[in-house]
Amino acid sequence: EREVEKLIKQANEEKMNHMKQIDAEERKLKLVRDKIRVKNNEIVNLKNEEENEAPPDISALEDDLDSRKESLDVVVTKLEEESAKCTSTTEIAQAARDAFNEADQCSAARREGVEPLSEELKVWENAIKKAKRDKEHYMTKRDEYKEKIKKLEKEVEEKEERLGELVEKAKHWSEEKIQSRKKVNS
Repeated sequence: EREVEKLIKQANEEKMNHMKQIDAEERKLKLVRDKIRVKNNEIVNLKNEEENEAPPDISALEDDLDSRKESLDVVVTKLEEESAKCTSTTEIAQAARDAFNEADQCSAARREGVEPLSEELKVWENAIKKAKRDKEHYMTKRDEYKEKIKKLEKEVEEKEERLGELVEKAKHWSEEKIQSRKKVNS
């Protein structure tokens, strides 16, 4: 896109340069035409005087007129060349504008296609973050439960030991005969 913009800018600069040259040539052309008009007026005046007086030598004026016409032709030719260059530059600038517009439209279409994907990506990223938080929560809970299980197993083990001790004491006491004064009634 920047190349296209650069080409458009360059084409516009060339066009402006050609337009300046054309304006300069048109001013020269106007000056030459004014000079020709003055010379033509002088010729007319001389012809009028010639009718009134003896014929003056107008060959120098005619030579001057011819040289001015040649200068005018050169200026007109340059003007036409500059006009052709200007037309060419205008066509290049238009082609560059068209290419830029096409690239801009293509870029806009791509941006429009990316926006829904960006939204979907945000949704997925949020879902991943939530899953990570949930996982961390459950891992913490699991660790807490493991600690509770260890504590309970330890308590169970201690109680089983205590039970074993009590069972041993009970066996020991049950083997001893207890003497009492009372008799068991059957």
